[in-house]
Order: sequence, then structure tokens, then C-alpha cells
Amino acid sequence: MFRFMFLMILLFPVSCGFSPLYYKTSIRDNKIYVNTISEAMGQKLRFELSSRLSPSGFPKDPDYYLDVNLEKKIYEKQGLLEDSTSTRYTLQITAQFFLKKDGRVVFKDSLRMRSSYDILYNPYATQSSSQTAEDNIIMRLADMIALRIDVYLKDKTAETKKDENGDK
Repeated sequence: MFRFMFLMILLFPVSCGFSPLYYKTSIRDNKIYVNTISEAMGQKLRFELSSRLSPSGFPKDPDYYLDVNLEKKIYEKQGLLEDSTSTRYTLQITAQFFLKKDGRVVFKDSLRMRSSYDILYNPYATQSSSQTAEDNIIMRLADMIALRIDVYLKDKTAETKKDENGDK
């Protein structure tokens, strides 16, 4: 009885359709071109996305195009001293992204990330911490956008295989 239950536990993930995200196909198998994103922050994000979506370089004949719109907000006066001087800023970046195939949007989503940094006596140190907060958000946005696109394409591939096999 114990062997039967152990065998059932081992076979259950196979029978339910479970497959790891990066098993046979991955985002690297798809040809995704990241379109130009405005401003310096956008160019950093484009570089990070390109390294995740197309590690071998920009595809010559892409299947998909990725458009990203960024919005940056800085919230002041997050931490206050006794004289009402703010000591902390919060940076928020919102990214709306659209995956297009043959000129039409096939997947769209948005992400919002925040990071805080201290306002220091030295202006250079404050600028440096602001830049570090922005860079950290850009890295996290690139990871999350690539992951969401990969999940979408993985689900789409699974649906296509089901349709080809006649499964419902």
C-alpha cells in the first residue's frame, strides 16, 4: 500500500499537466525585439530586457515586438525632522508593456515598483543614492517583465499543442 501511494505521489505532477517554466522551451527560443524606450532610464531598461529576452543579440527577423512606456514619480517628504525638513524620498516607476505580433497587441500588462532613498547632507551622495534606487527598480522591472512574457508564451505554446493534438 505504501509503495502504491508513493508511486501515485510521484506520478501526480505528470498527470496534471505540470511542467517547469524553463523546461524545454524558454523565452530565448522566441524572437522578441525590444523597441526603443525614451529617456536614459528607458534605454537602461531596454538593455536589461534585451539581455533577458534575446541574449544572443537583437533578432534579425523577430516574431514579437515589445513596446514599453515608463512613468517616473518622486514622492517627497517621506521622513520629516522636527523642523519639517524631509529626509527621505520615494521613487516610483510604472511600466506599461505591450507584446505585439503582426502589428496587433497579443499581451499587455503593467508593473509598478517603488524604492526609497535618504536625502543626505552631501548632494552628490543624495544623487548617487537616487541613481542606485532607479537602477534597482530597472533591474527588478526587467526581471518581472521577462518573467510575465515567458509565462504568457509558455501558456500560449501549451494551448497550441493542445489544439494540435485535439485535446480540449
